[in-house]
Amino acid sequence: MNERENYKLPKQWLPIKFEDDGYTSFLDFSNLNADQEPPVILGIYNGEEYIKVEVMAQDLGDFLLQLVQEALEDQ
Repeated sequence: MNERENYKLPKQWLPIKFEDDGYTSFLDFSNLNADQEPPVILGIYNGEEYIKVEVMAQDLGDFLLQLVQEALEDQ
């Protein structure tokens, strides 16, 4: 809640993963797909507000699959 008030985090963005480099992965409920699922976006606070950097996955399932694949590659 502090992020929303103090750093202008959009109400439609739900943080799901904090990255080591200062970026955060969010579910973006302002842009639902045909199945009413939000995409996963990468965002960062630019000193004034949070901005979207890129779309990481079309939905949460695709995002989780990417995380699993990355973990398996690292083994």
